[in-house]
Amino acid sequence: MRATHVAALCAFALAQQLGSADGAGSQLPAAQGPPIRAKCPTNIGITVADAEKTAAWYEATFGLARRKSGTFPQGKFILLGSPSLEVEIIQHEASVDARRELKISNDYLQRGVFKVGFYVDDLDATIARLKERQVRLLMEDGRDPELHLRFALIADPDGNTIQLFQNLP
Repeated sequence: MRATHVAALCAFALAQQLGSADGAGSQLPAAQGPPIRAKCPTNIGITVADAEKTAAWYEATFGLARRKSGTFPQGKFILLGSPSLEVEIIQHEASVDARRELKISNDYLQRGVFKVGFYVDDLDATIARLKERQVRLLMEDGRDPELHLRFALIADPDGNTIQLFQNLP
């Protein structure tokens, strides 16, 4: 699946309440002016055990090109991109896999971002290419009739969930 086939990446938006010192949370202040409108291209950042291995997977699977790489005192980073997507990969020597350490069986049981999503033009062709590349499929033929969507779920080499959507007529 090439990045040029990503019709729109802005498949997820996060809205969180501001937290208070006691952890109880507080309401956001009243809106002043128009809301901020997110636009593509979108950048996602992930921490991984092996930056080179993960970068190679994203390059091969999504057709992303290496834009920049470097090191910092406790690790390295690689920035991959296309016109519609950037993936920032961080390998830090002190990072841990919270899912494994906390024995979390499903990503959505962990607070925070639990998946990212991309829209593709042809989900069947995309799934066929993913199978050829032996990408781990978590769900192959999900449907949401109300939103007129088909979707599939895959996992990257580090177990991060990626949802692929196709709009239906």
